[in-house]
Amino acid sequence: MEVSEYRPRIKEALAESLHVLGVIMLNLGDEARARPFFEESLSLYREIGNRRGIALTLVYFGHLALYDGDEALAQSYFTHALDLAREVGPNWYKGDCLKGFAGLAAVRGEARRAARLWGAAEAALVAAASYMDNGDCIFFGRILSAAQAQLGEAAFEAARAEGRAMTLEQAVAYALEPSQ
Repeated sequence: MEVSEYRPRIKEALAESLHVLGVIMLNLGDEARARPFFEESLSLYREIGNRRGIALTLVYFGHLALYDGDEALAQSYFTHALDLAREVGPNWYKGDCLKGFAGLAAVRGEARRAARLWGAAEAALVAAASYMDNGDCIFFGRILSAAQAQLGEAAFEAARAEGRAMTLEQAVAYALEPSQ
């Protein structure tokens, strides 16, 4: 193989590496340093036409928008990422999008919706043999603790169980429904 034939693979590996560096920075709580890694990763994913990479990176731009307090922008990123995830799969991408929608609902004070979406995200990730990383648990734990306090532990867990009982298709439709 000639070097030119490796370029798309090299760009994809670089995009994935930059994405991981962004996730690490985000998990360390350094949103400012995470952003350029995600920007460069997204640029490379777009250049090579990797729609899965685009979808996953858009989820993290949604996280950054939540950090910045821009709910409308977060909604836009999560919706676009979910649309792409529905086209290209795999299902754990949809679970990552559902986590974002759960965080957005919690920030908006929609505690029951947040708990249901969180339960749906958990179920989607388990069904896809995926997991939530420690950074997600820390970030979303902080956001969801307010929702849990608002509902009370028993009501929060009941709503979370309702979310886990949803099919993935039901959860996606629920996430895309307008907020109450």
